[in-house]
Amino acid sequence: MSPWLDFWSKVITALSWPLVAAIAAWRLTPHLQGKLKDLTKVKAGPVEAEFSKQVEELRKEVEEKVPGARAARTFSDDEARLLELAKVSPRSAIIEAWRNVELSAARAVELRLSRRETSASVTSLRTPLNPTALGRELGLLEILDGQQISLFHELRMLRNKATHSEEFEIDFEAVNNYIQLAQSLRQILQNAESDI
Repeated sequence: MSPWLDFWSKVITALSWPLVAAIAAWRLTPHLQGKLKDLTKVKAGPVEAEFSKQVEELRKEVEEKVPGARAARTFSDDEARLLELAKVSPRSAIIEAWRNVELSAARAVELRLSRRETSASVTSLRTPLNPTALGRELGLLEILDGQQISLFHELRMLRNKATHSEEFEIDFEAVNNYIQLAQSLRQILQNAESDI
């Protein structure tokens, strides 16, 4: 093989990959710009952007599908405290908001069980429940309906993302939405306690 032919072969090989990448980027630019609008915080990483998007979608779904969630909710001192905490530590505010939901759910389950007739199956449920089992009991005991149980599990999964992400930095609006959703569910659980 001649040296010139070998030289041009190497030049073409070296330039082919960047040329293909440049053409692909040029062709996909409009599509990528449309997708970037879905992300609320690209700088913080994929977990945080995904968290913000999921919380916003969940908030919209709850407003549409869960009857009375918005109307039943009242702004409390606890919510104000959580919003103040969110300014300092978004992760802590999310964890604390979830903890409040979990405590209300456990109280509602315990109260429902204590009012039912004592049986072997009921007494075996009096041990502390993990969040997944707690959600199951909320449904079995008809404390929450299917949509509300779905909200319970979505909030749990979002809390897990916030808890287990190594570097978690999220915008205030996403944390505020999470807190509002958690407080709405907590209010529903507290209303269910008073109806039991």
